[in-house]
Amino acid sequence: SGQQKMLNYFLIDNKFSCLLPIISEMNGYLLNDLYTMCKQNRESMFHTLKNELLTLDKNAQPLTLFIYLRFLNEIKKYISKAIVID
Repeated sequence: SGQQKMLNYFLIDNKFSCLLPIISEMNGYLLNDLYTMCKQNRESMFHTLKNELLTLDKNAQPLTLFIYLRFLNEIKKYISKAIVID
């Protein structure tokens, strides 16, 4: 969908490519849920996402704490303003 393409461009443009395997197929509702989970338990979600990415592709760029925190900082600008569209 157009929303998923925009999300993929956002991930690539902001150097969050390592998150593509998890986030690329998400719609607005799922992305909002992910953001909420990350805000509620940052450390646990960091480890969860890092482990899931390793499970999906052992050769992929690792999720670093810096990338994770930058992602949360950037995505909150859109989550807080966005109307979630299915």
